[in-house]
Formats: sequence, C-alpha cells, structure tokens
Amino acid sequence: MKPTNEKETHLLKSCFSLFTRLGIKSITMDDVARELGVSKKTLYNHFQDKTDLLKRTFKYHMHCSEERSVEMVVKAKNAIDELILVNEFLKESFSEMHPSAIYEMQKFYPEVWGLFKEFKHTHILNCIFNNINRGKAEDLFREKLNSEVYARIFVGRFDILFDNELFPNKEYNIPQVHLEMIEYHIRAMATAKGLKQLEKYIINHNNK
Repeated sequence: MKPTNEKETHLLKSCFSLFTRLGIKSITMDDVARELGVSKKTLYNHFQDKTDLLKRTFKYHMHCSEERSVEMVVKAKNAIDELILVNEFLKESFSEMHPSAIYEMQKFYPEVWGLFKEFKHTHILNCIFNNINRGKAEDLFREKLNSEVYARIFVGRFDILFDNELFPNKEYNIPQVHLEMIEYHIRAMATAKGLKQLEKYIINHNNK
C-alpha cells in the first residue's frame, strides 16, 4: 500500500520506528504528534484515528518489505547469501523492538496482527519457497527435498521470533534469533557445497 504523497510517506516511516521502539498501546495520537514534531491536526488530516494510523503504518512497511525482497534476490550472489541479506533487513527493521510491541498488537489490534499473518502466509512463504528452489538450482540445497514443506516449516517457526516467553527480550534480540533460525534452516537443506558456503559466511561474520 503506497502513501498518497511525500508527507504521508514520511509520517508512516516515522511511525513504524516509533511503534516498534516505544510500544503500541500506551502511545496516544498526542504522543505521536509530539514525537514526530507535527500537529495533531496534521495527523488527523491523513489518518482517521490511531487504529487507522497503525494499520496503514504496517501496511506500508509490508509494501516496503516486498520491494526490498525483490532487490535482495537480485543483489544476492546465491540462495544462502539471499537469506543472510534478509536477516540484515530484519535487523535494520527490528533492532530496537520494544518488548511489548508484538504482544500489544496481537492482543489489542487483532486486525493489524491479521495483516501480518496474511503477509507471512503469502509473501514470506512465497519468498522462502523461491529461495529453496534457487538453492536447488545452485546445488546448495538438496534436490530431493520438498520445497513447499520446508518453506512452510520455516514460516511456521517464524512466530517464535516474537514469543517473549520462549525468547525473553531482555536476553535475546529478534535479529540474532532469526540468524540462528536461518542457520538451522540451511543446515537442514544444504548439500556439501551449501555447507561450505554457510561456513564461509560464519567465518566472515565472526571476524567482523
């Protein structure tokens, strides 16, 4: 969902950072206006209420994610590199995630959470499916594995990233858990060539 003008684009970008950094439920439209340095009237010129703002903010972020995913496929040297780039994007988006943000969205804004679930089961699932087939073609992933099953397993694990009981935010961060999940995912599918590529990345990452 594209914004209608540059002002709206700026507001949606800023609001995504605001909601992920400070949480969702406790923030009022007055807080949003103050944090963004705009008048409350300006916000209501673009958005009906907080729910509308939240919904359109995350729709815009999903739209941006779709565009970035296309760029990453082109930029990536191979299927494994593509997954690593995805993790970098996740790190960029959620590095300052407030511990309560996801929980509050699920409990108090189910319609918005439903948009994310739909995004996960369509766009993310399709991206992982295509990535697995790319890895097969590059002899990085085993030819005989079932691409759809493995893609669905990966998406099914995606929810654990935001499970604060399993991975408390004070002890873990989403990008690091996601990186470990990617390594787990790759090792389950990799050929000998794929494992060499993965180990090469791990060595380079640890030396940074």
